[in-house]
Amino acid sequence: MSGGPLGSITASPDVITRRRRAGPGAPLPRRRFPESSAPELRRDGSGGSSRMPKAKGKKFNYRLDRKKLRRKARKKAAPRIVCEQIRNAWDDSKSVARNLAEMGLSVNPNKTLPIQQAKVTEMEVDCTKPGVVIRKPYVLEGLLAEASLPEKSSKGISSDMVEYVRYMIRNYGKNYKKMARDEKNYYQDTPKQIKRKIEMYQRYLPDDFSSLSASCEHGEMEQKLST
Repeated sequence: MSGGPLGSITASPDVITRRRRAGPGAPLPRRRFPESSAPELRRDGSGGSSRMPKAKGKKFNYRLDRKKLRRKARKKAAPRIVCEQIRNAWDDSKSVARNLAEMGLSVNPNKTLPIQQAKVTEMEVDCTKPGVVIRKPYVLEGLLAEASLPEKSSKGISSDMVEYVRYMIRNYGKNYKKMARDEKNYYQDTPKQIKRKIEMYQRYLPDDFSSLSASCEHGEMEQKLST
């Protein structure tokens, strides 16, 4: 069959010959299109190119408060002040220098307390402006009170460790090898590890250690005298 538009399809001589042999009532052979020239089908089954439906555009929401959203985003992006006293007294509508000046604090400590140099040169000094008044002195007072508190020691010795060391000293004195073989050595400490624990106990509780050592020595003396 010769090519051409779909409306005008002509049969080739070979097809006519086969039709004559088959008889007048035989149908014509179906035309097969190549893959490259086959027409594309739409989703509804008709020919033509397939196109995706157009996406709906986003509509502007007039109900949202844009100023409130910007303020919320700016507040979320702003860094969080670690110091509680300064964070509670901070005013976002004022600058950093103004906020700190009202609290009695300095923006640049190098200008407030300049380092003395050998050469006498002009130096810019951060002086309190006559118009700025310390309106929040409680912030500085709170910081000074917090700084005056004694520092808490992060290290210590647990009550379980105290009982463990006392048991070992009462039963074995300074024999660390026997301590390591004791059935109450649950953590399987080596003699050196037990020695370090006893030294820690002596460092943190010196009075208790001295009284315990004295009682153990007194008990050993009594045992020697009895034997």
